[in-house]
Amino acid sequence: MIEVQGKAPDSRKLLQALLISDANIRPEPENSILRVRIPSLADNALDRMLAPLLTDLTEPRTIYPGTDLGLVYEIAAKSQKRGSSDFRWDQDV
Repeated sequence: MIEVQGKAPDSRKLLQALLISDANIRPEPENSILRVRIPSLADNALDRMLAPLLTDLTEPRTIYPGTDLGLVYEIAAKSQKRGSSDFRWDQDV
């Protein structure tokens, strides 16, 4: 079971930030993974709350239906926010 540690208002703030954020989904068949990158959030405290949640989502190595790719969730580096040349937002699946 996934638990978000912290106060209830912080948990609500995290969920609100996630629901309005974009994500980059990139298949990497050579590594047998489907990488889901979430941009770092505006508040560093929210990023710290998000990190263990993404670890918990990644650990079961869930296979994306219809593929042999395991889901891997991660926070994009601050330098890879929208508009960065290192982070391609047009590759969403």
